[in-house]
Amino acid sequence: MRPLTIAGVAMVVVAIAYAAQAQRPVPPSDRAFEPGAQQVPLQRLGEISPPLSPAGTVPVTSGPGSSVPMVTLDATSLRAVPGANWQLALGLANNSARNLDVRVVCAFRNGERPVAEVTVMMRNVPAGNRVATEVAGPPVTTFVDNAPCQVQ
Repeated sequence: MRPLTIAGVAMVVVAIAYAAQAQRPVPPSDRAFEPGAQQVPLQRLGEISPPLSPAGTVPVTSGPGSSVPMVTLDATSLRAVPGANWQLALGLANNSARNLDVRVVCAFRNGERPVAEVTVMMRNVPAGNRVATEVAGPPVTTFVDNAPCQVQ
């Protein structure tokens, strides 16, 4: 049998302390957040008409016989505003030769599970123009990792 060194004693003490700690329940404040375990009811945020900001021009390429869509939608970023709500930045290009009212439906999701839905009315988008806006989502206390949108 070998005599214990100071380092050996320290390792035994650490191992005993770790084993004792492992048998105690972990308090909620020390637990890791598990997004998949979140259970929240679907929040219907309603229909909004946010202000639109000009974001440039686009060529008018949509029309009869064209395969170019009348509008092109970009969900450019999703960010959390600390202490407030999730914010989704949207961009929309009107590829047609006339002004359009566009209805966009966005679902704020945790993985594949929707946690909030909002309908965004983008009114009087000028022909050949690109516009941008921001949409408020659910509170940041609700986990969101994606927000797909579609034109309807």
